[in-house]
Amino acid sequence: MVFHSVHYMPLSEPGFEQLLQRSSTDKDAFKEAFAAIYDALRSRSSRLLGRQPMYSIGATGLVHEVYLKLVGASIDVQSESHFYHLAAKAMRMVLVDYQRHRSRAKRDPGEIVTLDEEIPHDPRVVDLLVLHDALERLQKRHEHLAEIVELHFFAGLSFPKIAELQGVSLSTVERGWRTARALLYSDMNV
Repeated sequence: MVFHSVHYMPLSEPGFEQLLQRSSTDKDAFKEAFAAIYDALRSRSSRLLGRQPMYSIGATGLVHEVYLKLVGASIDVQSESHFYHLAAKAMRMVLVDYQRHRSRAKRDPGEIVTLDEEIPHDPRVVDLLVLHDALERLQKRHEHLAEIVELHFFAGLSFPKIAELQGVSLSTVERGWRTARALLYSDMNV
């Protein structure tokens, strides 16, 4: 399965940061902030689930699970970047939880994915659960690289949007993506 980026609408409009700040204590503010990224997350979840029907949950259900995971936690959203990161991590954890449940129920290997977006039929494909474990290890060694992977792969943010959120150049993010991908494939022995 190959995943592509979606272009997120810029949320840096006046008032969004204040909405995020209020979202820690005001569930309605959190709901409004989540609504601002709902369509983009729905599009991403559709791409994540669309190639092969991995789960019976569907794209809308996946985004709703992400919302429930986030709204159920006491989250102090610090910035737009932090908000996207939380959404990406929640998307990843929901997918991993469903894959674990599916693997236990069917005793089959996990969903096969690839991090190479440019090459649709890359022979270096990996199990989603193996990728999750490798990403956990990468996060311990290179947190910034793991964040790029989560934001791009799981939340579908474009490299320019990630660069904007992290306050770095586009080339820094692209180089980080290539490095992270190489480290992940090496760790997974693919």
